[in-house]
Amino acid sequence: LQDLTPELARRLGIPDPKGVVVTDVRPNSPAAEAGIKEGDVIREIDRSPVNALEDVEKAMARKPRDEKQVLLRVERQGAGRYVVIEVG
Repeated sequence: LQDLTPELARRLGIPDPKGVVVTDVRPNSPAAEAGIKEGDVIREIDRSPVNALEDVEKAMARKPRDEKQVLLRVERQGAGRYVVIEVG
């Protein structure tokens, strides 16, 4: 993941520079199985807004250890969708 800066948003053609952009997805990972791809923008984690990597870290730190799923709002080419990813 990488912070979505205004410059990076322009380069990727993303009008709203809030969120984090996926820079790499390991094959056969939970993210890959959920359909996450390089260039996707994560806007929310468990319905909390994501404006920077710091927000991702905070959201993951708040998760109870026994919770095995994360709800993401992901945007790809202007279309948003929710996906669930298995974690830890």
